[in-house]
Amino acid sequence: MAAAIKILYGKGMNQSFSYLFKESLSVFMVFCAVYEYQDRTFWRQIEEYLGELSQNRRVELYYNFSRVLEEYKLHISFS
Repeated sequence: MAAAIKILYGKGMNQSFSYLFKESLSVFMVFCAVYEYQDRTFWRQIEEYLGELSQNRRVELYYNFSRVLEEYKLHISFS
């Protein structure tokens, strides 16, 4: 899964194209959060798969993730 995500969302990919597979990205991000999150640094684990991400790219990925949560009426609890 990580290899496919790298192709779709890695450095230099077109933003409009990446929106097509937003659900796959969301599953990948949840996987990283559940199984690889450590030391309060979420993006470091994501970057191990995708390569270094600019702040704009991180915002774009988060935006796509948020759209999936909204579309499927999923809620995040930070407690």
